[in-house]
Amino acid sequence: MTNWDGVLSAVDITSTVRSSTTLSPAVTRLDLSDGRAIVVKVGPATVIDAEADSLAAIEEIGRVPTPRVWGVVCGVEQRTLVTDWVGGGVPDESQWRSFGAALAAHHLASSTPEYGWHQNNFIGASAQSNHWCDNWVSFNRDHRFRPQFEAAASRELLTASQGSVIEESVSYTHLRAHATL
Repeated sequence: MTNWDGVLSAVDITSTVRSSTTLSPAVTRLDLSDGRAIVVKVGPATVIDAEADSLAAIEEIGRVPTPRVWGVVCGVEQRTLVTDWVGGGVPDESQWRSFGAALAAHHLASSTPEYGWHQNNFIGASAQSNHWCDNWVSFNRDHRFRPQFEAAASRELLTASQGSVIEESVSYTHLRAHATL
């Protein structure tokens, strides 16, 4: 999957900014002489392939702004993903609301009434389960929130009382989901 026409034609790279986090894959922003910026991610084939697949599916539905995928360069164990840079900064309330509305429209436009994905993927360096669930509460609780809370607790990033509040909230959400289904 490559669409290199136009990404680097007749432009120079004016600066590079490598991510200062320990995320995998390694992320570098390239600023181009025509004012555009692109992102180059290098990482394990499983991580890059899953991200490219997810971005293509999100773009196909067309409800959520998605960075353009310019291409994937395949190595034996590593891949390089090149996309548009979508900016940075902290979203304000109206941007969060806009994103939330776009995300809801995205899920309503999906061809399946279930929540999940045909393959697992990653959030940073952490594997992310996408097993199918019949409702969004169960999916988000079991495959998004709980694994992140468990990872934070195992690294002692949460106090015991914070962990208790989170577990109580997750359990309450579980009870509320079954009461409303």
